[in-house]
Amino acid sequence: MLMEPSKDAELYPPPLDGISKVCFGTNSASYFILASSWAGSISVYDSVDGTLRIEFGKANENPPLLDCAWIDERQVVAGNSLGQVLLYSMQSTLPTEGQLIGQHTAGVRCVAYSETIESVITASWDSSIQVWDIRDNLSTSKSSASLTGKAFALSLHQNTCIVGTSKRKLEFWDLRKMDKAWNIQESPIRQQIRSIACSPDANRFAIGSTEGRVAIQPFPSLESNGLETSSHASFSFKCHRQSAGAPDGADLVFPVNVICFHPVYGTFATGGGDGVVNIWDGDSKKRICQLRSFPCSISSLSFSSDGSQLAIASSYTFEEGERDHPPDALYVHSVADNEVLPRHFRTE
Repeated sequence: MLMEPSKDAELYPPPLDGISKVCFGTNSASYFILASSWAGSISVYDSVDGTLRIEFGKANENPPLLDCAWIDERQVVAGNSLGQVLLYSMQSTLPTEGQLIGQHTAGVRCVAYSETIESVITASWDSSIQVWDIRDNLSTSKSSASLTGKAFALSLHQNTCIVGTSKRKLEFWDLRKMDKAWNIQESPIRQQIRSIACSPDANRFAIGSTEGRVAIQPFPSLESNGLETSSHASFSFKCHRQSAGAPDGADLVFPVNVICFHPVYGTFATGGGDGVVNIWDGDSKKRICQLRSFPCSISSLSFSSDGSQLAIASSYTFEEGERDHPPDALYVHSVADNEVLPRHFRTE
């Protein structure tokens, strides 16, 4: 189902360079949206009135920020291309450059916060994963371990962290015991991993690739050391492709830059280099809807904690190389039930 064009709310002003991540807050910060950018700044927007509330760092004067995450309503964390892990305080009276709490030897590609162990998790292009203890203003590394390759994607669920690496490996880590990954699998998709997301019920996870394909995999069992999985079947499907009009009928294929599960219904959205957002029902293996086309690549997506809104970053991700492109933009889409309800919830 192709949705009619909607008047999505646009957040203003957008970051000055490529938007690397957008994410809704939780709890008392649930209506705030955090955005990191290649301009080296991190911005916090109000999703209700669409305005910029605070901006950390001077745009285009700091190293690019590759990822960011909320810790709570008072603090956010980000990682940059120089391998620095930076903590920002929402309570600061003046915008700050961020407090250095950790250091990798190459860019920090993935940043997440675990409420279960109250620590920041980072994965880097230096082929390592680290856990940082930030309680009581400490900035010490709890643990550090090697990955099979450069970190390209990461997703958390409770005590489990999944990392996708440049070697096309999927590594499963127990955050309580970081001596080694408890399970390592080869990606079911032949091309490079671009995105990973765990379902809210942790029964499965989704992998997006650079070749316009998504794979849905059952979540392995920690108790059986990954030898047993949930009852959900594995499958993959093509998406984010356009007819190129070539004589051989070949499609123009775009990367799946981001996958985001709906927190209530477990359906999921994908954003691609074609500037399209699709929403899928994994149980019926069908697309529920396609939102309107956006001006540029979809670099990041985030559902609000109640699933009523979807933050969308439209920002060129250079899948077609250096070229002129529309300006970066941030939108908030009001989610209708018919856009996210799985088939078994529908009465018609």
